[in-house]
Amino acid sequence: MSQTPLTSIIIPVYNQAEFVLCALKSALSQTWPNIEIIVIDDASTDNSVQAVSPLLANRLVSFHRNKTNRDCAYTFNRGIELAEGDFVAILAADDTWEPTFIERCVRKLQQHPEAAFSYTRVNLLSARGDKKPRLADRIKHKSTCCCNEYCNIVRWLNPIPHHATVVRKSCIECVGPYNEELITTHDWDLWLRLSTLYPAVFINEHLSNYRVHGSNISKQRSRVGAKEKY
Repeated sequence: MSQTPLTSIIIPVYNQAEFVLCALKSALSQTWPNIEIIVIDDASTDNSVQAVSPLLANRLVSFHRNKTNRDCAYTFNRGIELAEGDFVAILAADDTWEPTFIERCVRKLQQHPEAAFSYTRVNLLSARGDKKPRLADRIKHKSTCCCNEYCNIVRWLNPIPHHATVVRKSCIECVGPYNEELITTHDWDLWLRLSTLYPAVFINEHLSNYRVHGSNISKQRSRVGAKEKY
């Protein structure tokens, strides 16, 4: 494997015209030198496509559109099928990353070839762009480590932030794709399946930025997710 293996960044978009350009710029600003960016619009009904159009000519960016709204898990899986990288990271269209996010996560996976994924702590990002570390999370690790996360995922109701992970694509191919029957707990389901076979690397740094605003999909689906968890 190359010392700087290709990493595929997938940006699923649904009605995020206000924020998606910031997400795409964040992906393009990564310090990791070998990336591809796959933007998939899930049949948005707002101006999301027009919002990202200024950057679609960039050679690192490819654009795809679902003919109908198929929801998150389908769009994630489509992105993974299109991905040519050894590693995959999904960036929500309303979130951003710190410039070193991909570099730090991939380097840790290179140091721990037995691990399926790496993840970081999260900052909270306001609609205006104000940022502060998220202190009240469910991550119980006190320092960077490589360990099995299965018990933590079950005990602490999925402490792993989906938008703050980089996953080894070969491991996804081993355990299978996101479960498209789940509306909001598809990430939890994937972490559990991966964690039955592989450890993960936690990076004790705030390198991913979760935007808090009125139309967060995760907020809208929290009640459904609570039912799916049980």
